[in-house]
Amino acid sequence: MGLPRTFVGFSSTVRHMYELMGAWKENTRLDFNFADCQLSMALDSENEDYIKRRCRERIEMAGTFMLLIGRDTRSKHKYVRWEI
Repeated sequence: MGLPRTFVGFSSTVRHMYELMGAWKENTRLDFNFADCQLSMALDSENEDYIKRRCRERIEMAGTFMLLIGRDTRSKHKYVRWEI
């Protein structure tokens, strides 16, 4: 059986931490792995309903939700708080 799919919620100010998780996953000397369920690329849209619909599809596919918390996470009402 494979790893549970994981959706990682994060503010754009901590994107580097999400990317670091990917580097840890690729490092064979670390025992860190997850099945990433993120969108494969950023959505080129300003339409909030469309963006939330696409994110909801990915969140529903995931068995695990992980939240990366940064200094501004609690003020991110539009998407991050909605994902939570």
